[in-house]
Amino acid sequence: MRVELREGDVLLIGGPALVKPLDENLSLLGTNLKDYVIVRRNKVLPFEALKDCRVELNLGEGSFYEVKKNELGTKIWSSLGLEKGDRVMIVGPTDSGKSTLTVYLSNLSIKKGLRVGIVDGDLGQNDLAPPCCLGSTILDKVIYDLREIKASNIKFIGITSPYKVIDLLVRKVIELAREFKDTDIMILNTDGFLEDEGINYKIRIGEELGLTKIIVIGDVALDSFLKKFGEKVLKVKRPDLVPKNKNMRIQRRVEQYFRFLREERSFTKNLRDLKVYFFGNIYNKSEEKGENLEKINGSKLNFSKSLEEFIYSEGKDYIFPLYSLKDMFVGLGYEDKVKAFGLVKKVYDNFNLTLTTSKSLEDFDTLYLSCIQIKFRKENIIPIKGKTSI
Repeated sequence: MRVELREGDVLLIGGPALVKPLDENLSLLGTNLKDYVIVRRNKVLPFEALKDCRVELNLGEGSFYEVKKNELGTKIWSSLGLEKGDRVMIVGPTDSGKSTLTVYLSNLSIKKGLRVGIVDGDLGQNDLAPPCCLGSTILDKVIYDLREIKASNIKFIGITSPYKVIDLLVRKVIELAREFKDTDIMILNTDGFLEDEGINYKIRIGEELGLTKIIVIGDVALDSFLKKFGEKVLKVKRPDLVPKNKNMRIQRRVEQYFRFLREERSFTKNLRDLKVYFFGNIYNKSEEKGENLEKINGSKLNFSKSLEEFIYSEGKDYIFPLYSLKDMFVGLGYEDKVKAFGLVKKVYDNFNLTLTTSKSLEDFDTLYLSCIQIKFRKENIIPIKGKTSI
């Protein structure tokens, strides 16, 4: 179908859809479009008419389009711009347009010939890495959706909520951001956790990294940020995009797992022979404790044959029900370097595990555990009980 736009119109497209400009007067996230763009399912993009123009739409099942004339799209951010040397953090509620603003600022910078380092610090809705991970990459070309690319560096955390892992999250975000110390620009995209501790940990990151700008989208309490960063804090409007409902967010998260999961080959390994990574610690030495297996590294990770359906923690020690490993989303690699992702398909009483993963993985010696099971393309979170100290 064909849509005619007037100068200033904003065409909102919710995917799946293919959008083809018929004139050279259509803009998307800071760039003039000359070719078609594919909008992914559960993604909404704002196409802006610089002058009167025509657009060809091919809409898939569940997609939508809407023409709006109010203040919308990237024109609400037209006063923003980054310069060489900027180190930026983007803060805002869930579904406030943080990823969209990240892409917009990146595109403007790339058009100036600058290289941009992107750090995605959102455990629940990470665009560059799977959920429960952090990711980073360098951009040197224009994009329209962060999910067009994959992280070149991934930090496996193992949980989709930051509440129990704030100190670990802060350390790993800082590690990723510091890798871009020589990059022209660094943009850190954060999660929507804006309760007291959520703001506090973002301030900790900002102080540690010496940020030049903190861009705050929408209605966020600014007092704490202004007290620490003063004029570096920039408040911008929230775009009038169609918010994602809970089901859309869940679907996007599951889709993101399967962007990185390739069930192409299987391994059978024994837990005794593997290093096990969980919440920032690598457990190496194995000891038999009756029917249970204990992995030790100062703290203890105990694999129990109980039928409990939760992970129990006491400080830095954990008790894992062995059979909770079935269907678990895991990382596979060496020490602190994840090489691939997989699913645990079978768990045996002798502590053998059968896993499926990418055919590109030759071998691994470290298993990265999470609190996530994937069953029938649905996510199940394994609860943690007790006190944690991470």
